[in-house]
Amino acid sequence: MASVPLFAVFFYTLHIVAGADPCGRWTKLSSSCFLFSDFQVSWPEALMVCKAFNSTLVSVDSYEKNLMLEGYLQIRHPHDSDKTTVRYWTGGNDIESEGNYYWIGTDQRLVYTNWNPGQPESDIEDCLSMLGSTNFQWHDVNCNFKEYFICEKPMELSTSPSIIG
Repeated sequence: MASVPLFAVFFYTLHIVAGADPCGRWTKLSSSCFLFSDFQVSWPEALMVCKAFNSTLVSVDSYEKNLMLEGYLQIRHPHDSDKTTVRYWTGGNDIESEGNYYWIGTDQRLVYTNWNPGQPESDIEDCLSMLGSTNFQWHDVNCNFKEYFICEKPMELSTSPSIIG
């Protein structure tokens, strides 16, 4: 497995700021803080970056949360007309048991789903991605593909930034 580029972790470390805002420079949505990456990495690398910030890949465990994230991503990418290159890793995967998807951050099985029709579809595609060209419906994708990613942590874990390295 390739390691996460040190500059990526360093870049995000420099952007965490202490202050009254419990999320610092992360995006506050509902009761969590989210980091929407602006670079693409594999799913394992995305998981490592999130862990470096005491967070995990996002768990999209309800209709409301999915709608909130989808709305934010639509606003974040308003000029990407076809959105075919706009894909975000989530924490959903079936790496341990084919066809049994769970959230890496909570170890909970997927109860709510928003699969694109025909998904999940392949034995070699084990990681869950939100794909812009299908209005951020879910797809199972090869975990080694390079995609953007979303980290999540509760606001109470976000009040004291840490310097890495």
